[in-house]
Amino acid sequence: CDGQVLVTHDLLGLFDRFTPKFVKQYANLHSVIAQALAAYRDEVEAGQFPAPEHTVNMPDETWEALLAEVGE
Repeated sequence: CDGQVLVTHDLLGLFDRFTPKFVKQYANLHSVIAQALAAYRDEVEAGQFPAPEHTVNMPDETWEALLAEVGE
């Protein structure tokens, strides 16, 4: 009996150091994810993210109810 296990991480290219020889890699998501995380980090460090359009305001009465619930 022959068989093999194809792991989603290998098929999607989530690891940059090793891909089993029997795997056909359909994407290179490691570099895409690394670039996205670096861009996120850079924007946070530069104070560009989060911007007002990425936030949701909580009504004062909801905030006060939350504080009362947690005992502050």
